[in-house]
Amino acid sequence: MKSRHFSLAFIHLPTAIELKKSKPRKTWSKTRYQYLYRHSSGIYYARLTVNGRKTFRSLKTEIIEVARAELNTLQEEEKKRSDLTTPTTRSGTCSNQLSCRSPLFQRAGTLIASA
Repeated sequence: MKSRHFSLAFIHLPTAIELKKSKPRKTWSKTRYQYLYRHSSGIYYARLTVNGRKTFRSLKTEIIEVARAELNTLQEEEKKRSDLTTPTTRSGTCSNQLSCRSPLFQRAGTLIASA
């Protein structure tokens, strides 16, 4: 029985290369205007609160003046939408459903004592 001896001379182990850890590239950068952000692609976005959640909405432009005008338009539209969904009374806006005395605004099965 012949014994086999292998030479390790042909195995090349790479030298340890120190890899530089690069910082992750920022995706969003703030602008000097409130609610206006710039994506790393150069497109401007509006940071809006819709239904209680913060979202980014594309303004589809790389020009800041146009982005500001679009931001104002979006904010007005969002304000109109939120005003439509807020329950109101004859005297004004209801802050919460329990404070409204009208039966339309009472929760089902909830009794509200009259003031």
